[in-house]
Amino acid sequence: MGEVKQCKNCNQQKLADQFYVRTGGISLSTYCKVCTRKRNAAHYKANPEVKRRQSPGNHYEAHLIDRLHREGIAASPGKASPYNYADVVAWGCVRMEVKGAARRSHPGHNAYSFSFGPGQRENGLQADIIALICEDRGEHTYHLFSADHPVFYLNGRLKSGVTVTIKTTYSARSSSLDVELMRTHMDFWDLIEEKRIEIARGGNFGRRGRHRPSSRTRLSE
Repeated sequence: MGEVKQCKNCNQQKLADQFYVRTGGISLSTYCKVCTRKRNAAHYKANPEVKRRQSPGNHYEAHLIDRLHREGIAASPGKASPYNYADVVAWGCVRMEVKGAARRSHPGHNAYSFSFGPGQRENGLQADIIALICEDRGEHTYHLFSADHPVFYLNGRLKSGVTVTIKTTYSARSSSLDVELMRTHMDFWDLIEEKRIEIARGGNFGRRGRHRPSSRTRLSE
């Protein structure tokens, strides 16, 4: 059995992996993950001025920050953090690149397209996570990917964009970013904690590098 720690909020004895790692990666948080997220969610609900002080660059970033707060995850616009080049920063260190798209309807299918700028393609992404947000009649779904996920790269270089096409029969028509992959990564909030732990254990809180595709797998169009 692994290390056990008592949460100061619920007073339950829980395994160490049920607690967040503190900045620096040396010790565990006072509260378990469940209590931490509940406390954060309650804080944002009771203090709406926190949200008003935030001014994300676009409404997709605002929607993501709001959703993260409802999940009990601390998040703010990148420009309000040391990582001022990032769209959104979670837990003060996890950099998120936000891409949003409204549904485009065509005869027989619907599509969502997400694009990357020339500078990002040339220099790589300065992010830990890519958040794809799909908008359909005012409703939003959130899909989180590691920034080095091979679906975004071709021959080692960031693609100009990715598109997921959904037929009216609910089958996918895409050789890379398909419906099943989007479903797998929908509401993948645990990825934020995975990245946070990587950063904490590596003591890597300063200026971090740009992401290239993972060497484990590589997909091509």
